[in-house]
Amino acid sequence: MRVFRDVQGRSSGPEGIAIDPDGNILVTDGELRVLKFSPMGKLLTSMGSKRPWFHDLGHVAVDSAGYIYVAEGGANRIQKFSSDGQRVAVWQRSKGNAPDQWNTPETIAVRSDGSLVVEDAGNHRIVVISTRTGRTQFVFGGRGKGPGQFVEDEGSGVDHEGNIYVSDWTLHRVQKFDPHGKLLSTISNSDDNVLFSQNGPAGVTVDAHENLYTVDGYGIAGRMSVVKFSQQGKLLARWR
Repeated sequence: MRVFRDVQGRSSGPEGIAIDPDGNILVTDGELRVLKFSPMGKLLTSMGSKRPWFHDLGHVAVDSAGYIYVAEGGANRIQKFSSDGQRVAVWQRSKGNAPDQWNTPETIAVRSDGSLVVEDAGNHRIVVISTRTGRTQFVFGGRGKGPGQFVEDEGSGVDHEGNIYVSDWTLHRVQKFDPHGKLLSTISNSDDNVLFSQNGPAGVTVDAHENLYTVDGYGIAGRMSVVKFSQQGKLLARWR
């Protein structure tokens, strides 16, 4: 096992993580930096230790061309960088709930069609923007307990077909949407799947076989676990 730390041997509050096309690992940390490590853990780049500085770092994503996207929730901003850390674009919105406004963008995920899925956490919705222009393509969701709504969205992910998955902490469910934001299915606690989520899910990701993974039990001592389940909601594994 290898532990990644920065050049001073510190590791402060990592939150977001992504892997680029070369297998390098990017991590956002509590000291307002994006650290880029080689697959063997060697520090390659530290973005944010000098200009451009970051504010309230959230998550990071990388596209197939190696471009890096960094979400800054408190600043209502997403920045785009080249693979060597040069800033390419800045997309910043005023705070609000209009289609071209944000309220704390958090998790982000890049789709193969050149769009960026943004969890607009303060508005409890998903905003899809172009990675070329930053323009809003469409918006879906909203606060509520009904189908396609979110009470406490805690992460978003995408699969190779461009479908979008959103986890909801309060409602203990993951909803799957098609590439245009139409609700396709919901996985949640039930009589047959009672162990799906006890305190979560927090975050969601999809593997090459379309199995889903979430984190459960966050904040409960001794009960943190990673949950793996099928597209049909069958519990496949739980690792504590």
